[in-house]
Amino acid sequence: MSEKRTKTDGYMLRLPDGMRDELKAAAAANERSLNAEIVARLSGQQRTLRDEFAGRIAAGCVSNPDTRAGNSDLRAFDATIARRSYEMADALLAAREAKP
Repeated sequence: MSEKRTKTDGYMLRLPDGMRDELKAAAAANERSLNAEIVARLSGQQRTLRDEFAGRIAAGCVSNPDTRAGNSDLRAFDATIARRSYEMADALLAAREAKP
């Protein structure tokens, strides 16, 4: 039996110092190759742990009816929740890296 291969486009890529190590660590954590990690990120399929944390924080805020009470400008309110959710996610990630 012949194995059917798909044709792929090759591209030489230069990365800033340290980025290859970061990508390799993320690829290992996501159980995929370095190439698959890069493709996932370029195609927008990669949700980071930061995004996951921020999403859960934001969901908790907006699902609480008391949080929205008295806020007439919901767009500004939603933008504030998004910004603060990422600030809290950054704090969680920093604490996670700093743990002994």
